[in-house]
Amino acid sequence: MSTVMNDVLEQIRNFLEEIEGKYYYDENKKIIGFQVSTESKLRLIHYRIVVDEYGYTVCATVPVNADKDTRLSVMEYITRINYMLRNGSFEMDLSDGEVRYKCYFLIKDLDKIPQTMIEESILLPKLMYDRYGDGLAALIDTVMG
Repeated sequence: MSTVMNDVLEQIRNFLEEIEGKYYYDENKKIIGFQVSTESKLRLIHYRIVVDEYGYTVCATVPVNADKDTRLSVMEYITRINYMLRNGSFEMDLSDGEVRYKCYFLIKDLDKIPQTMIEESILLPKLMYDRYGDGLAALIDTVMG
């Protein structure tokens, strides 16, 4: 495993420990997972961070999927949101209606990963769900309570 990969994994884990976040780490797959509360009606998002030799991907999913009747509306909504986003995007798995926010960070050519990059990459999905989660919840038509 590259030094940069190890550094990123260590920085992510250190940041999560600093904010007193509970997480799991799969050393074989280089995956970190945890949950975060949101300020939206969706209430909770599940994070999965996967690190490889070139970069790392941050995915955040919600615990409820869009059913077949709402998927077209959800797709239109996330397409409209994504139009102006600069980093990351919402996606939906058409096979089961899972909605996620995903962003990717290239690290292979960096000697040192800025701590602000690590922090922002973890905070960004939460901020996106804080801002757009109520709209998603209304379209998914669920009461999470």
